[in-house]
Amino acid sequence: MGLTSNPNFQNLEKWFKSNAASLNMRQMFEADKNQFQKFRYFNAFWDGLLIDYVIHFFLCCTFHSQARSGGVEASRDQMFSGEQIHFTEGRAVLHVALSNRSNTFINVDGKDVMPEVNKALEKMKVFCHPKVKYFRIDPENMFEFWDWVGGRYSLVCPSLFISQSLHKPLNLHLWQDTHFRTAPVDQNAPVLLALLDIWYISVFQVETHCLLPYDQYMHRFAAYFQQGDMESNGKYITTEGNRLNYHTGPIVWEEPGTNGQHAFYQLIHQGTRMVPADFLIPAQSQHPIRNNLHHKILVTNFLAQTEALMKGKTTEEAKKELEAGGLSGEKLERILPHKVRT
Repeated sequence: MGLTSNPNFQNLEKWFKSNAASLNMRQMFEADKNQFQKFRYFNAFWDGLLIDYVIHFFLCCTFHSQARSGGVEASRDQMFSGEQIHFTEGRAVLHVALSNRSNTFINVDGKDVMPEVNKALEKMKVFCHPKVKYFRIDPENMFEFWDWVGGRYSLVCPSLFISQSLHKPLNLHLWQDTHFRTAPVDQNAPVLLALLDIWYISVFQVETHCLLPYDQYMHRFAAYFQQGDMESNGKYITTEGNRLNYHTGPIVWEEPGTNGQHAFYQLIHQGTRMVPADFLIPAQSQHPIRNNLHHKILVTNFLAQTEALMKGKTTEEAKKELEAGGLSGEKLERILPHKVRT
């Protein structure tokens, strides 16, 4: 079933047409003070991961129905079972096998691939210690690439694994893969975030998705989503060969937050188009300089920007601020419209 012919999606469109003009994020938030408890995902893995989508236009029940009726769970199970879902190249899509430290059976063409994966990973561990000279590589030190893992999938492909931190990304992937595989759609973080994308792209008709990490180490974070979203969804036809009558993916872009604040946040706050934005920040700094003062200031900026985008600023609020700053009369009226954020 195509997206636009899905009754649940049609209900979303009907709801939007009836309510779009009156949508107000601040009013929605103030009407239900418990939204943070309902519209968030938290996992205590390592030091904890919190995904807060409370300041998105989120319609929980309708979204969950959309995921189920759209076959998300069935497609997910096909991937984990090793079916050739990459049908244009006749391949399975099993990046999840490389992070499968639980050694759960993963089938490809009737064969469990985990013994081969473990063998390759063990070679990598041994290979890290001896010094290889002039590219005279012993066959025992050659790492295998399988056709069900793309070489450019750099977070889990063998080319990244030659490091002392080998098992950290593997364990993180295993945790996320297990969550995606086992969590119901109404508690499944990747599914919920994907549904928000569909909502904004196909109903609100937005064109971009902005990622704003408040951490310089994440300055290339969006590049992974550009491949995962823009390449994976970058076609005009369905898997059945039918031409699409809706948009399949946004243009993903980013900038570290402190630089973006002085570069393009003006357009997000006061521009003429809607720009869905995801803000990201580590709870703890890797460099707690001056008793972590720098990071505390960074967190303050992070929280202030998200609150400002959620609330906006009414004409009355802007007028009070200008009056408090000593403005009045014609000068106040001239500047006032430039301070309002709707």
